[in-house]
Amino acid sequence: MSLIHDDLPCMDDDDLRPTSHKAFGEETAVLAGDALLSLALEHVAAKTVNVGHERVLRAIAELGSEGMVAGQMVDLANEGKEVSLDELEYIHVHKTVVVCGAIVGWGGGGGAEEVCEVCGAAVSGGG
Repeated sequence: MSLIHDDLPCMDDDDLRPTSHKAFGEETAVLAGDALLSLALEHVAAKTVNVGHERVLRAIAELGSEGMVAGQMVDLANEGKEVSLDELEYIHVHKTVVVCGAIVGWGGGGGAEEVCEVCGAAVSGGG
């Protein structure tokens, strides 16, 4: 979902890789991204077992407005501007690491160390 939406002309308008909106049209790409997010939320809610509901809700929030969307908003607001290292880290953490955390750690039972190990490349600029 995040790559489909991130590549849209109204977002980063990425031309570095094949994009859904160029292959199938912008309308289809938006709907595909929406469908993938809905499917991800459905999967987290339905398939997470033996994890307290607080952790499940945190994972869902990280996939939405408190995580990935917040990172995208800061990224868009700073398009073409010079950003500080703290701002760049915020963008990478919220656009990439929180998604890993939602999958690997907070929803799946892993701890912060495991999340950092799996997602560490994102913080170091690899995300």
